[in-house]
Amino acid sequence: MKKRMALVMALVMTLIAPAAAFALEADWGTKRGDWEMNLVGNSDSYSFKDGGGKFSNTRIQGTLGYFLTDGIEVGGALYLSASTSDFSDGKSTSTTTSPRIFAAYHINMQGNLTPFAGLYIETLSGKDDNPASTFTWDETAFGLMGGAKYFVSEWAAITGQIEFDSRKMNFGDSGSDTASRFGFMFGLSLYF
Repeated sequence: MKKRMALVMALVMTLIAPAAAFALEADWGTKRGDWEMNLVGNSDSYSFKDGGGKFSNTRIQGTLGYFLTDGIEVGGALYLSASTSDFSDGKSTSTTTSPRIFAAYHINMQGNLTPFAGLYIETLSGKDDNPASTFTWDETAFGLMGGAKYFVSEWAAITGQIEFDSRKMNFGDSGSDTASRFGFMFGLSLYF
């Protein structure tokens, strides 16, 4: 987990550092009244509090946000995901849908780079097909996010984001667990 986190941080810094160094003098960035539509891919990993199993996840996120001020954005997102797990009772695959609400603060710097940080609340529901059984579950997560948007035009930006959250997972008759999740996203944002 620590190696993967270090690798992700190195990748994020590799992408953000050149963007900061080569930022143009254009006055692009987020503005009050803008709408943001975002499509990103995501990869993350879970660490369970009870120490059981490994879990990795790949998902696609669509986001719609509105800028209340030049820097403050509120919005919602919908995730669709597919994952693989390796637990003591065998490997499994699962599908998940999850709505999210978020608030983020953007720092409009001179040039193309706009760093941001924010908070989110997310609920998930899913179905797992495991060799031993099939079950459904639900989760609630509270998390932190941060990253940068590099504007390639006045209306489009490349987005990189990292996230960390804590979640409560309910497995129905099988009980519940808590987990922490670290993830990163990369995608495209459009502004109108």
